[in-house]
Amino acid sequence: MGLAPTPLLAVAGFALAGLGLATPLPLIFSAAGHTGAEEGAAAATAAVARLTTMTYSAMLLAPALVGRLAQFLGLTWTLALLVPLLVTVAWKVPAAMRTAIGPAAPVAAESPGGFA
Repeated sequence: MGLAPTPLLAVAGFALAGLGLATPLPLIFSAAGHTGAEEGAAAATAAVARLTTMTYSAMLLAPALVGRLAQFLGLTWTLALLVPLLVTVAWKVPAAMRTAIGPAAPVAAESPGGFA
């Protein structure tokens, strides 16, 4: 988006990125709640609260940090510097998911009537 030849094209790119992020965010909150729900309602609440805190903190701090860095380096170089960070995050997600979910619990056999 920093390489867009016109401002209108750059704004359109940011709009598409926003639309792409709008769909999975509720699913991420749901996954956080379900991950904590295995340990009880308090753990689910704490998991969603942690995720919400990180999400809203990033929304408040990231634009200011990007703007400050862009003031010194320029927007194109600033956005280019974010690429390795995003690649690292995408690379680490599977390991983080394995750690958060933990080992699979054995499933108890149920009788046809749904009673054990």
